[in-house]
Amino acid sequence: MLNFNPLKTIAMIKTITQHFFSLKSCLNPIAHKAIISGFVLLSFLARAQTTTITVPGQTRPRTIFVHAPANLAQNRPLVISMHGLNQDINYQKGQAKWELVADTARFVVVYPAGENNSWDIGGTKDTDFISAIIESMVTRYGIDRNRVYVSGFSMGGMMSYNAANKIANKIAAIGPVSGYLFSNVAASSRPMPIIHVHGTADDVVRYQASGNQQGVVAMLQKWRTWNQCPATGTRTTPYPINRPNSKSVMEYWSPCKNSAVQLVILDGKGHWHSNDDAGVHTTKEIWAFFKKHTLKTVTTGMEEDEQETFFLFPNPSQDGYFYLSLVTNWQVHNALGELLLKGNENSINLTDYPAGFYFLETKYGIQKLIRR
Repeated sequence: MLNFNPLKTIAMIKTITQHFFSLKSCLNPIAHKAIISGFVLLSFLARAQTTTITVPGQTRPRTIFVHAPANLAQNRPLVISMHGLNQDINYQKGQAKWELVADTARFVVVYPAGENNSWDIGGTKDTDFISAIIESMVTRYGIDRNRVYVSGFSMGGMMSYNAANKIANKIAAIGPVSGYLFSNVAASSRPMPIIHVHGTADDVVRYQASGNQQGVVAMLQKWRTWNQCPATGTRTTPYPINRPNSKSVMEYWSPCKNSAVQLVILDGKGHWHSNDDAGVHTTKEIWAFFKKHTLKTVTTGMEEDEQETFFLFPNPSQDGYFYLSLVTNWQVHNALGELLLKGNENSINLTDYPAGFYFLETKYGIQKLIRR
């Protein structure tokens, strides 16, 4: 009887796929289709599942959604992304889209569910939940304890600040979006690296001071003082600098005491994640900040294997336009491996092609494009 090893088979298919386009001149149409089929199979091999974990001291199991890239190595980062009030895991997944970054940068993403779609932003019930998530991911995937990052939207952003205050020894950095603690508490046990993203037209959690909301600038001023950052930061406008039509701004305060503070101001944006291809892509910005920070130290650059984080968005695309996070040489092939387009910019136009699956080849590998 043959000794079938599915892991070896998957690895073999992946290796063949990586070399497919360099060998395509030697392949007949049947071979083209066979290898493309193997590649499509690989795209579904990322480990994604809804599961529950037990939190010490709590009686009810807690629900989480876990996304881990296939064949993930040990000691990779973990990002925990929390939904807003009266929202849920699926809503947060749909707007934050951390998988777009995680599959390329190679880290685990967890979307936890708050009880009754809410968070304990002052106590320890949900910081205990976060601690249990970390332990679970160490057991399941061997994640790097020194590179655990917490982000969240609206009330999930408030929860990020609560986590910074309660379990700073377990979190390397936080990335709140459209949410902060109205009590303006800064009490982390160590300086906490923070990237905060907020729209100036947010009518739920206000950018400017309003009623019991002190506003983003006053809130971050307290954290800049807590982290021993300089009073004056570096202001970049327009931001990103390669988007001349963007009206957004980035302010960055450093050097701080083992930390940094960054504010991304989304001009005219409301209470939502920004997936603006002509401006700021929130998740991309947060990851670019996160990967510079660990519990052990704060770096001014990036790890050698993460110096170029490449991903494309949106994918699927409704209108046929795709955007790349980096300018690079690329080729687009159809399902038979036939060359359709090639270029050297950070956008791809498939508006003249029908809905379906295509394949993007760059120096970073091969990725599936979905044109709807």
